[in-house]
Amino acid sequence: METIKILQKLIFGLTFCVMSGHAISKSEASISNKWQFSLSPLPHLSKWGNVMRHNKLFINLSESCEGSMGVFFGSKNREKLIQAEGKMLPFQFTVSLFEHTEVIQTESEVIYVLTDYLDGEETDFVMSVLLFTAFDNVNDLRPLSSYQMTTFNLTAEDNEIYDSPNENWDLDGFETALNNASDRCWEKQKRNFKHKGTETMNYVSL
Repeated sequence: METIKILQKLIFGLTFCVMSGHAISKSEASISNKWQFSLSPLPHLSKWGNVMRHNKLFINLSESCEGSMGVFFGSKNREKLIQAEGKMLPFQFTVSLFEHTEVIQTESEVIYVLTDYLDGEETDFVMSVLLFTAFDNVNDLRPLSSYQMTTFNLTAEDNEIYDSPNENWDLDGFETALNNASDRCWEKQKRNFKHKGTETMNYVSL
């Protein structure tokens, strides 16, 4: 079991090191901030932060639309954040609708610490990669898309590590991005089902 956890951590970290999804360009900083669905380098939905644009909430997707949610969360306290890599830290990760707030998770391991870039140039920030909740199907989040006032919120309890400890992400563009992700999952599942059906017919005809 411990080996599986180590492998999952390694795969997760390498994926997002390759992804470099925390890097933001000046052109991106000037455009509207909406949820996006992308296949590069792996299927995911994401949105930049409302407080600090370099903070990014992402949802990784499997072929069957299973999802895992995580955050690129930055700080200028470089040395303290680097020292926190691999440690469990207290966070409040919540979802809010109107005056009601539901706590999703109260801690996360700082899985990786990455250098932040703006147009290919290193910035003062370092980015931590945090992993939060997982769910069986991304469509489990669909009811939230009906309420534009919904926000995901993240607060770091240790403001000596995170100099800007509060971030939030609204659901602007979430429904469109979710529809694109669901369509992709459905097409993938249809192709897999068709392939398995062909294999079965070939086996029966032997």
